[in-house]
Amino acid sequence: MYRILIVDDEKIERNGIAFLLRQMKGEFEVSEAANGRQALDYLQKEDVDILLTDIRMPFMDGIELISKISEQKGGKSPLKIMIFSGYNEFDYAKSAVHYGVSEYILKPVDPEEFQASMKRVLREIDAIRADSLLKERSLSFMKEHLLYELLNGVTEEELVRMSSGLVDIQAFHAYRRMMLLEMNEEFFGVAGDAFEKELKSILPDTYQYLNLNLTQSVLLFPEQNHLIDWRSLAQQIYEKIKEVFGKECYIGVSGEIKDGTQISSVLDELERMVEYKFCQPETHIYSQINRQNPLMSAEEDDAMLKWIRQDLENKNIRAVREHFQKLCQKYRSLSQFSQIYMKFLFSNILKLLYDHTQGITEKELNESMEALYRATDLYKPMEIAEAMIERTAEEFAKSSGTVRREMETVKRYIHNHYSEDLSVDLMAEQVYMAPSYLSALFKKETGENISKYIKNYRMKKAKELLEDTHEKIVNVSVAVGYPNVSYFCQSFREYFGVSPQKFRSKGGKNEAVLERTE
Repeated sequence: MYRILIVDDEKIERNGIAFLLRQMKGEFEVSEAANGRQALDYLQKEDVDILLTDIRMPFMDGIELISKISEQKGGKSPLKIMIFSGYNEFDYAKSAVHYGVSEYILKPVDPEEFQASMKRVLREIDAIRADSLLKERSLSFMKEHLLYELLNGVTEEELVRMSSGLVDIQAFHAYRRMMLLEMNEEFFGVAGDAFEKELKSILPDTYQYLNLNLTQSVLLFPEQNHLIDWRSLAQQIYEKIKEVFGKECYIGVSGEIKDGTQISSVLDELERMVEYKFCQPETHIYSQINRQNPLMSAEEDDAMLKWIRQDLENKNIRAVREHFQKLCQKYRSLSQFSQIYMKFLFSNILKLLYDHTQGITEKELNESMEALYRATDLYKPMEIAEAMIERTAEEFAKSSGTVRREMETVKRYIHNHYSEDLSVDLMAEQVYMAPSYLSALFKKETGENISKYIKNYRMKKAKELLEDTHEKIVNVSVAVGYPNVSYFCQSFREYFGVSPQKFRSKGGKNEAVLERTE
């Protein structure tokens, strides 16, 4: 996009220049001004790439306009100036040469001359932009490289030497918080730009992202508003990764970093902390922040309630019991806590169970709530909630027949629409379930995930078409839901151990195929 300002006191002249610009290839954002004064006011507020100005105008002529622009030197990029002048004004226009005018165009404007001049100016702008982008990327790359070195324990003196004065090393002392993101499998190198785009949607405006390796990344934050809840932010990152990419992530959250010299040791501590994921696989957020803070305890409880809610949505009663027992163990191990808060917490669990279980009546809920708040010791609320969990388990068990019918509905839909574009979201709409819940149920009922089931069925149909018809391979590919014939051939070979062409040429007599279909 090129931003252009046309300045001429004659409207017909401005229209003519705008018309010539429309005849050229390129994206132009064109604005107009009737004299130099209007143009100068506009340029003080907006950035422009090219100024096309006449010489003779009222209030402020073109030469005075250029002079004032030269004094101000505003804008994000160097302004290119093109002057229009008549023959009797040409000597006058030459006086503007020391203001950096790029082109002189005589009036009346010749279209070919105008386009040639514009093309020269546009090439100059493109060259400036490319050079600026290259320098910006080079500095960004150097900054990342120096941060890697800082994380690896390189001293500040060595960083100063390595930077050659191009990067302000003192800026690294502004980082006050760090998060380590770790996966059990290769992710960060694969997700790439898509992952960074998702990060931008939830993180503060200012942060530094560094991809350490395929399984680890680091987030560094400068001094921020003290109201930021860092554990909650880490929880949001975890939930975003799980929602968008379907991956489990473990996140270590640092305490406050005093200066850049601590960054390396803080990373070491976060790595040791996240190692606990091997013995606590259900825990995803690990923090250096003081856990004695009562607000932090409440945050942990809130996270556990979210897990229980998700377990109920997935009708995973085993996971509900596990998360509930972890919550109970926490409060059994505490010597001091608010009795009112604990009762409020467990009453929320009762409400979650009621909301996700059709068979539990409002009367049962109210009776359980009353008994919970009358409790005089720690264990009674736990017993009441545990009893409600068992009621929920009974109701889930009653619905298992319905689940099987719903899975058969999904299978029938696949059998009838295998040639179309199928997805878990589309399948979920057929049975009014959340996609994640459907995936879990389908795997539980059939022993394989939906995508694998769809592929198996498509491969079976492809085999039948190759054996029983003379359809071209490309037609078979489309008929079984693969618009891309190359991808179909690759999938068929991976599945049967032989290409579709060879399978047909051998009349389906192939040991690998026979073994696959038995």
